[in-house]
Amino acid sequence: MTNRKEFDNCLAYLEEQNKIHQKITHFVVSEASRISRPDDIAEAFMMEEAIKSTGVKIISLDMPGIDESTDEGHLFKTLTYAIAGYERKKIKKRVFNGKISRLKNGYRPFSYMPV
Repeated sequence: MTNRKEFDNCLAYLEEQNKIHQKITHFVVSEASRISRPDDIAEAFMMEEAIKSTGVKIISLDMPGIDESTDEGHLFKTLTYAIAGYERKKIKKRVFNGKISRLKNGYRPFSYMPV
């Protein structure tokens, strides 16, 4: 389904376990943004729907009491994914800039030994 091997393995496991009887009822994440940190928010909702389509309810420990069935809950979830995507881009940029800085200073990008 996606280009994320472990996520696809997880979905296959959920589908297999819940094929005949509902054995797994909840998918618990520490933060909603841990499901996906996409460049495209629609991808995050697609991944969420894939999990829910197996009959499993998603529980996010960082958003207790948020009712996603309301407009406000959906807005909050959308903002959460947008911020997570922004953070991901910033982290990638910082890592890249750090590697460039190390190269400019005569070091290998992943090592602490001089070239």
